[in-house]
Amino acid sequence: ERKEFVISFHGTEDLSDLYSDGFLIQKSAQVIGLNSYEVDEEELDKPTKTPKVHTKVHGGFLAVYLSVKEKLYKLIEEELSEHELSYKDVTFYLTGHSLGAAVASVAAADLHHTYSFEKQLKEEELQIDEGSESTSYQYISFNQEVKPPTIRLITMASPRVFNSLAAKEFDE
Repeated sequence: ERKEFVISFHGTEDLSDLYSDGFLIQKSAQVIGLNSYEVDEEELDKPTKTPKVHTKVHGGFLAVYLSVKEKLYKLIEEELSEHELSYKDVTFYLTGHSLGAAVASVAAADLHHTYSFEKQLKEEELQIDEGSESTSYQYISFNQEVKPPTIRLITMASPRVFNSLAAKEFDE
């Protein structure tokens, strides 16, 4: 039996939310898994210009999402564990109004990216250049692509969140 998780983000409520709404500087969307770039044909013959257009996300909406991301994933993992589920057994419904809609869109992209790869904990040896000491460390790698989670995004009055390239990749 498929379970449903509903994740709702609030709209603009106070001055800090207004600041987030107004923080218009676009940031790289790579942090939430939108990694594409395309060559801008018009810029190819201009040697001083970079001929690539990268995926971008509204800086304020990204900042709001990143401020709750750790807590969100902790809650999801707790719920999955408590009910002995995998993300594959769950449909995620993300929703919000205005600012909340924008943050839900960012969260949807990130959830899709994060749960589209199998997490594997690895232990590796790292040789330090100075001397003969070596340090052992652990890291999580996302190296095996798996079926992405089922995510449904329901938004109301969402402002523009992504640049056209990121929006195109998000829609795919």
